[in-house]
Amino acid sequence: MTNMLTLIMFAVVVTILLIIHIKRKDDEFKRKLELEQEFQETLVAITSALPCTGLIEVTGYDQSANCSTESVIQFKTEVLLEHIKREYKEDLSGVELIRENDRALCWIRNGDLTIEAISRPPAILGNLQHLTHELLLNQQGVVHCNRCKRDYQANQLKYAPHTGGIGWNYDSFWCSEGHLISKGNQLIVCGVYNQK
Repeated sequence: MTNMLTLIMFAVVVTILLIIHIKRKDDEFKRKLELEQEFQETLVAITSALPCTGLIEVTGYDQSANCSTESVIQFKTEVLLEHIKREYKEDLSGVELIRENDRALCWIRNGDLTIEAISRPPAILGNLQHLTHELLLNQQGVVHCNRCKRDYQANQLKYAPHTGGIGWNYDSFWCSEGHLISKGNQLIVCGVYNQK
């Protein structure tokens, strides 16, 4: 009787473990299908968008407020391409299209950089926010401030690094008239205020 009870308990445990294993495999399979579908949708969105040209134009962005600024930033596509290549240590032949850099690279590769017209990134790339902010940090690009109606080279902008205080911190770029061009490169500092 004890052997029979042990055998039944063993069968129940094995059955439960098999069910857990099958459920895990099913979840993994569903996630792979979701990623494949996302990849296909991304690829279609990028390849059906207007092609990339030699000059890219994006709207300035304020990451702290999650909104556009009243500015337009233009930079040469070659500059963005070189920046992405420097960021990658691995071979650029395998594009995953998950990260913003991968998507931007795919869009650039499907374009014609010899065309001197302005192109805007497809919606799936967002506004190339972190890439644009990094290019401004490297003093690349030309900015048009819509508030003061003036053009600025990136090296003419006022740069304000984050303060490093407790809470959310952002780097920012301002035109000479004090209008926000770009705010990004967030840093979160956790701590307790000294309440004396």
